[in-house]
Amino acid sequence: MVSKLQLSQARSMPSSIPSQIQNLADASMTTDDPRSPYYLHHFDNPGMILVTNVLTGENYASWSRAMKMALSAKNKLGFVDGSIEKPDSTYANFGSWLRANNMVLSWILNAIHRDLAPSILYAESALDVWSDLNERFSLRNGPRIYQLQRSIATLQQHSQSVAVYYNTLKGHWDELTTHAPPPSCTCSGSKEFSTYLQQTQLMQFHMGLNDTYSNVRSQILLMDPLPSISKACSLVLQDEAHRLVYSQSSIIEGSDLIAKAPDEKTSTAPERISQPRR
Repeated sequence: MVSKLQLSQARSMPSSIPSQIQNLADASMTTDDPRSPYYLHHFDNPGMILVTNVLTGENYASWSRAMKMALSAKNKLGFVDGSIEKPDSTYANFGSWLRANNMVLSWILNAIHRDLAPSILYAESALDVWSDLNERFSLRNGPRIYQLQRSIATLQQHSQSVAVYYNTLKGHWDELTTHAPPPSCTCSGSKEFSTYLQQTQLMQFHMGLNDTYSNVRSQILLMDPLPSISKACSLVLQDEAHRLVYSQSSIIEGSDLIAKAPDEKTSTAPERISQPRR
């Protein structure tokens, strides 16, 4: 156990002191300080599932994005991006690093398809696993941008709801932005490009909609200025909800008419008069 006096002396020593002594002060902050990447909450366990969609290979871009967000929230992103290096086994914080590293490895194993698990099961560090998955499944910007642009141009609503269709399209837009980010400056050219991009996405959204929404589509495109893509989607969703309510009302009214209709057999058939026996 490290005393407070030893910690105070270790932290106050100049940078020229041996690294083993400096490491004494660092080791005390590893497991108890929530700000430390080595800190593990009592709810953290190897069976925890960080993302809902497991890695199958084709979904690597969305999977890696979701995993990075989850690991960042856990303060463990450094174990896969290389910013937290593996310490020497003689250092006091090696055990803390090993526990946190194995925890991240377990989380990655839980987030991939079972057919992929054997290929990374015996890796020693989360960084090695992450680098291997990235090398195997990530596509370079050019081919992936082509795939996304093609998917956006050919996407149609068909039997999907408006919400599902829009969410799919927005997912393509967001991923495309990560591969080809727009200008980040505050100049007039950046604002013009942002306006152009929003209008392009608005047109792409309407081009894939079913023709049943032609009326609301015309109303939206006649607006000046054009609404945002979120506002346009909201208007189409309202139209979809109105159609659904009208359709259900029509079905109920039709059922009532059928129930109230007289039975032709009982109403039109003549009554049989019994004849006396001879």
